[in-house]
Amino acid sequence: MMGWATSFLRTFCMISICSFSATCIAQSKQEKTATLCDLQRNVARGEHVQVLLSSVYVRGPENSRLEESGCQVTPYQTTWVEFELKSESNKEKLWDLLDRSGRASVVLEGEFYGPPLPDPRLPEALRKSYEPNWGHMGCCRTKLVVTEIREANVAPPNVRPSRPVTEDRGSNENSQLCDKIRFIKRLPFQRDESAPDAFKGIDSVYGEFRERGNAMIPCLIAKVTDRTGMEDPTQAPHAGRVAVGDVAFWVFLDITGMDLVDALPPSVREDYKERGRYAYLDWIRKGLANRKTLQANLRKWVEGHPPKQGKF
Repeated sequence: MMGWATSFLRTFCMISICSFSATCIAQSKQEKTATLCDLQRNVARGEHVQVLLSSVYVRGPENSRLEESGCQVTPYQTTWVEFELKSESNKEKLWDLLDRSGRASVVLEGEFYGPPLPDPRLPEALRKSYEPNWGHMGCCRTKLVVTEIREANVAPPNVRPSRPVTEDRGSNENSQLCDKIRFIKRLPFQRDESAPDAFKGIDSVYGEFRERGNAMIPCLIAKVTDRTGMEDPTQAPHAGRVAVGDVAFWVFLDITGMDLVDALPPSVREDYKERGRYAYLDWIRKGLANRKTLQANLRKWVEGHPPKQGKF
C-alpha cells in the first residue's frame, strides 16, 4: 500500500499487523474514526483500506448505503454497504433500528473500497472509457464491507447533504445518461435511418447515446436487467409497455450493429424468426433470469467483437 493509503492506515492504527496482534483493538480508546467524506475523496480506484468509520447507515429494499451531512455530493458519490460480520455484537440492535426507521447512526469496522477497476475481459477500448461502480444498478462509487458493528444508535431525523450537487465528469456522465433511458420517446425504425449528427432530430436523448457511441456500451449492458416500466418508444405495432432494460438493449443494438437474434438463446431464435420482437418480449418478460442471460450474451459478444477505429 503506498501514497495516501499508507498515510491513512498509519493515522488510524489499522495497518495489516493488527491481523496478527490484538494491540490495535485492545487500545480502542486511542483509535480515531475516519470520516466518510475523506474516504470518498481519497481512496483511489482499485484501492482499499481497513477503517473504523462513523456515519449514518440507510437500508431499503434496493438500498444499503452510508450518508453523511457535509460531504460533497456528486452523482454516484454515495457508499454502498455489505456485511461480512466476524462478530454478532450489536447486530440485532442495528437490525431493530433499521426495521423501525430504515436508518441508524453507526460506528463500523471494515474494509473501505475505492471505485472498482473495469473488468479485464472487456476490450481495451472499453476499459479506457468505462469506470464501473459498486452496488445496486451501479449506484455507488465506493463500498464498505463491514466486519464488526461497534455502535448502533437512533439516527437524527433528517441527515441531508449540505453542499450543492456538482456535476461529475468523464464516464460518470455516461452513467448519468443511462439513467435517462426512460425519457426516450422515439427510436428510429431502422438504425441507419439518419446520419449520426441528425439522430437528435429523432429523439434528443437517443441522439446523445448515438453521439457518444461505444462509450455507452458498458452502462447499456448494465441496464439490461432494469425492469422499470416505460412507454414503448419503437415505431413497431404496439405491444404494451416495455422495460428500461429492453430499450437499453435496443440502443445497444443500434450502436454496435449486432443482430438481435444473435443475443437470444437458441431456444428462442426459431420463435423469433416467426414472430419477431414479440417472441423476444414474451421471453424477456418471464423473469429476471432471462434478463441476466441476455446481459451475459451481450458481454460475451462484446468480448469477441472489439471495436475497430471507433466502430464495431
